[in-house]
Amino acid sequence: MKQTAILNSEAISSLVGDKLNDLTEIIKSTPSCLKLITKEGSLLNMNSCGLEMIGADSMDSVLGANVYDLIEESHYENFIAFNQKICSGEKGNLQFEMIGFNGIRRWMETFATPFELANGEIAHLAITNDVSARVRGELDYKKQEVQLLEESARIESMGQFVNGIAHEINNPLTIISSRAALLGIKVKKNEIEQQYLIDGLETIMETVSRISDIISNLQTFSSKTNKYQKSHYPLKGIVHDNLSLCIEKFKNKDIIVDVEIADGLEVFCHHGLISQTITNVLDNAYDAIENTEDKWIKIHGRKNKNQIVLTITDNGKGIRSDVATQMMNPFYTTKGVGAGMGLGLALAFSTMKKHGGRLYYNAKSKNTQFVLEFPILKLQ
Repeated sequence: MKQTAILNSEAISSLVGDKLNDLTEIIKSTPSCLKLITKEGSLLNMNSCGLEMIGADSMDSVLGANVYDLIEESHYENFIAFNQKICSGEKGNLQFEMIGFNGIRRWMETFATPFELANGEIAHLAITNDVSARVRGELDYKKQEVQLLEESARIESMGQFVNGIAHEINNPLTIISSRAALLGIKVKKNEIEQQYLIDGLETIMETVSRISDIISNLQTFSSKTNKYQKSHYPLKGIVHDNLSLCIEKFKNKDIIVDVEIADGLEVFCHHGLISQTITNVLDNAYDAIENTEDKWIKIHGRKNKNQIVLTITDNGKGIRSDVATQMMNPFYTTKGVGAGMGLGLALAFSTMKKHGGRLYYNAKSKNTQFVLEFPILKLQ
């Protein structure tokens, strides 16, 4: 950190005057950092506690230094604005992060008041405390809170699957049961023909294979193993796996699903998490259009420069602006009580962000459209 000595010790002493001398013992003994700085950020005075916090050997070594040089980059502009506010005659408090001369990062909370110097200029007098432990605890708590929200959304999604998956499996089981019953009747009457038997057995095997695919994809969706491990997956395959779990639900509501995804598109992702993301968007589309006329959903995938873009569009006429601005927030929902926790889109938004991409609602589309953008990453 550079130190800009713009004032010498005599000049500083004359500026401070005798006002602080009467408070010398209090200043020295306070367990907080007490500092006095000019509107330009030059350090005029600091007690021993403050010097220890910023990693300075002595007051002489930092006298006249610019405290702005100690402020962490993302807090820099806010701190300057706060200093200007205090030096214009207002009181205030601020929480910010600093990096000491010794490289140690600290979260600080400062309470400041204007202080008139001997020459009539207004300086910034503040008591500042190290609140690193508290802030890091709050950040850890927020991190845990996000994880709990994600898990809640995950459980909600699985609950929706439990309600729908029985239908997805019951339909094929009904086919197997009825075909097997017909074959049994034919056999008992000794009326079975070879081709009829072959066709019936092929139908049963194909249906068993569909049930197997559903269960396999459900295991992929619900898997918690290797949660943070990613790999390259064909986008077309991920979408196909998702539709295999819910296509019957769409058919039962006469919703036409059109999929058009270019060949060769691969996304670097956690398969299970992205599957949940796509499913959450599809569930939203289903809920929005199930009682409308001429129902359809179009899923299109393409490459756009350095991104892979997946759009999910339905026959809806868009989303109100007041809803659109809030619908990615946790627990926001326009559905009735018991129809959902309002976590689906929030989880989807968070998942895409963690994958280096983004999920957004395209307000410019004629119909309701959500866009998922994935960065193109080279194979490792």
